Amino acid sequence: MAEKKKSRNREIMAVVYTFLILFFALIGYLVYYNATVKENVVNNTYNKRIEVMEKETIRGSILASDGTVLARTVVASDGTEERQYPFGNIFSHVVGFTYKGKSGIEKAANYYLICSNDNPIEQVKNDIAGDKNVGDSVVTTLNVNLQKTAYSALGRNSGAVVAIEPSTGKILAMVSRPDFDPNTIELTWDTIVTDDEFDSVLVNRATQGLYAPGSTFKVFTLLEYIREHPKDYENFRYDCAGSMTFEGVKLNCFNGHAHGSLNLKEAFAQSCNSAFATIGLHLDKEQFRNNNLKLLFNEDLPLDIEYNQSSFVLTMASGIEETMHTAMGQGQTLMTPLHNCMMAAAIANDGVLMKPYLLDKLVNNSGSVIRKFSKEEYKTLMTKEEAAVLTEYMTAVITDGTGGALDNASYSAAGKTGSAEYDSSNRHHSWFIGFAPAEDPQIAICVLLEGGYSGYNNATEVARIILDEFFSEENSSSGANSDDSGLENSPIE
Repeated sequence: MAEKKKSRNREIMAVVYTFLILFFALIGYLVYYNATVKENVVNNTYNKRIEVMEKETIRGSILASDGTVLARTVVASDGTEERQYPFGNIFSHVVGFTYKGKSGIEKAANYYLICSNDNPIEQVKNDIAGDKNVGDSVVTTLNVNLQKTAYSALGRNSGAVVAIEPSTGKILAMVSRPDFDPNTIELTWDTIVTDDEFDSVLVNRATQGLYAPGSTFKVFTLLEYIREHPKDYENFRYDCAGSMTFEGVKLNCFNGHAHGSLNLKEAFAQSCNSAFATIGLHLDKEQFRNNNLKLLFNEDLPLDIEYNQSSFVLTMASGIEETMHTAMGQGQTLMTPLHNCMMAAAIANDGVLMKPYLLDKLVNNSGSVIRKFSKEEYKTLMTKEEAAVLTEYMTAVITDGTGGALDNASYSAAGKTGSAEYDSSNRHHSWFIGFAPAEDPQIAICVLLEGGYSGYNNATEVARIILDEFFSEENSSSGANSDDSGLENSPIE
């Protein structure tokens, strides 16, 4: 009898423990869900709850870093809601739109914008009165003056600008042209998506555009060469005659310019194609590929808005011609301006890449901060010593090389220029990546001008305009001015 009682007790306890385990597992999952995946699940386009939340809430505003309104919902006397974008085209890609789906920050911050963390008493009053609650607003990292300057500097040229604060990962500006007016997108949608003349204006070239990186890729090739020759890379010498031929494959320097006798820093500063193609032939291709995969090629980026992966296809099986072209930034390698800017930001931050982000904090309708987004280390791309060497060489590009448009600035700069062929014409994309001040970086920048650009000799001149604005005394005092006067005074236009 006693044995039966003990057996029954064991069975009861087994059931109790099973339910306890299941209970705590459920609690643990709920904690995990709320902390990790809730926002993604709720924000999923297939989740019908989103539609309910959007109908019950007045969408919150999107603000620049200084509080300037970038997007807001205006409610008419008859209750009709209209989403307005005070800056029109200037922030069109990065802020995004809400018509026929969402894009940009409108998509990334959708969950926050349709949730209300306002005073509970006010929410109860609104519920009783049948009024909608006002969603939270998001304060972004975007700098109004810098964005306006970048937009104006690009003018009518197709291209992109990305600017990042290296020490935090804050995205200060992100411009893509051609662009669109989100205020009128409902009226122009059918034309935009069907008319080739609009040249894919909905594509954010800063994050989705894939381009041959040209000579900006020599930063990656240089880093690989330094890693393979840590003790003797400074002994490198090359005599450039303006072109080189190896096993029947001929390659020219830009405009056939003969650079003469060069050490490694000079070859980098003068962007000698022949020297870097030669370097590429002697690199360990497997190690070169593996290191570039660690440098964010062929992988997802830590970004909440739409983007494309950069592509690196060189393998052990690649031939001589592809190897030579890859080492100098041509071939089949493709990069986004965002990725290139992230590389510059990592170099500027002693090799540590901070996670790039656009959302700085959330505020409720009463103006109280309800959440602050903090900087976050994403990945160490290189050692501090390697970053220092790259900084030294990129500084030489400005003082003694192809980046001379920045040489006489009031601040020091480090950078790399690039010209990338993309078809059989004489047109080429123009690149600039860099940061300033070189000795204490506060901003990293990437400028891309698509082929056929006008008004500038190269992208470095566009970068100069933007960096001048960033370091000007006016930048700290005029960011709240929301008018767009002066945009027609672009040197392009």
